[in-house]
Amino acid sequence: MTSIPIGPFGRSFKDLALERRVIEGCLDYIRHRAPTLEPSLGRPDSDEWKEMVTKPSLKYVLRILGGLATDHEPSQEVLSQLIPVIHQLEQVSSDEHVGSLAENALEALRSHERVLENIYFLLIETTVKSVRNCIIVILWGFDLDLEGS
Repeated sequence: MTSIPIGPFGRSFKDLALERRVIEGCLDYIRHRAPTLEPSLGRPDSDEWKEMVTKPSLKYVLRILGGLATDHEPSQEVLSQLIPVIHQLEQVSSDEHVGSLAENALEALRSHERVLENIYFLLIETTVKSVRNCIIVILWGFDLDLEGS
C-alpha cells in the first residue's frame, strides 16, 4: 500500500478507502488483538505483545494503514486513535519486522501537525517512564529506602 500514487487519483482512492471503512476495519483488527490499549499498562516484552505480533495479518494491516495515511489528513486523524498501541508494536521485537512496519505507520502520521504533537507527547512520556524506571533500579542497587519511611 505504500505505492499509492500522490495526486488526485491517490487522494480519491484514499477517500474511498476511508468512506468504505477500510481504515476503521484495520483499527478494529488491532483493537481486538492488542493486549491493552493503555500504553502505561503494557510492556512490549510481555508474552501478550509477542503473541500479537505473530498474527499473520498484522503486517498487512500495518502496511495498509501506513499507505493510506501517507499524505492524507482524514486518514491520519482516524489512525491517530491508536497511536499508543502502534507505538507499543514499534517496540516489540519480531522476526516479521512488525516494529519497522509500525514505525512506518507512525511516520505516515508526521505530516499532520496535531497528530505529530500527539506522537511527540507519547514519545516524551515513554522516555520519562524509562528514565524513571532506570533511576528506581539504580536506587534499589544502592539499597535505599524508596518508601520514604
